Amino acid sequence: MTWVIVVLVVVALIAAGAVLIEQRRSGALRARFGPEYDRVVDARGGRREAEADLRDRIKRRKAIEIRDLSPAARERFVVQWRAVQASFVDEPRGAVVAAGELVDQVMAERGYEPVADGYEPVADDGEAVDRLDLVAVDHPHLAADYRVAGRTLESGDGAPIDDLRDAFIRLRGLFDALVINGSEAAVPARAR
Repeated sequence: MTWVIVVLVVVALIAAGAVLIEQRRSGALRARFGPEYDRVVDARGGRREAEADLRDRIKRRKAIEIRDLSPAARERFVVQWRAVQASFVDEPRGAVVAAGELVDQVMAERGYEPVADGYEPVADDGEAVDRLDLVAVDHPHLAADYRVAGRTLESGDGAPIDDLRDAFIRLRGLFDALVINGSEAAVPARAR
């Protein structure tokens, strides 16, 4: 009878250990991805599916080489950004569209391309890997801002000027992080 109790205690300890490990892994993903974690949970319909997706993103991000911009490329992008920013006064919606396109160019030049081993990688569920999904591994809060800016543009031509200004500022945060070759923490607080 004593051996049955010992076996039950060991099984209970193993189960408790597994639960703790799972909670720790979930907490680490939630801390790393912030708002992206919640977005993916909503999109995937559950925590397990979302966490598998996020772990897959981390694996795919590690498989690509992110390049620093050369000083010349950095200066070229900064000059382009200033021109886009100056155009905001006369054409706010067009400036936000141009800012998004410029951020996309910087992402591509830095190497955030969802291509590896000569094929278009897909997540385990068969969906194409999005460039922004890879950026979200390094800059989750700024990727969330990019998505908010995109939703503002999707709202049509009637988006209020304040929403367009907010979208532009959100795009500026990701632009700054990508152009300075640094981390999200290196982006000036005014841009976050």
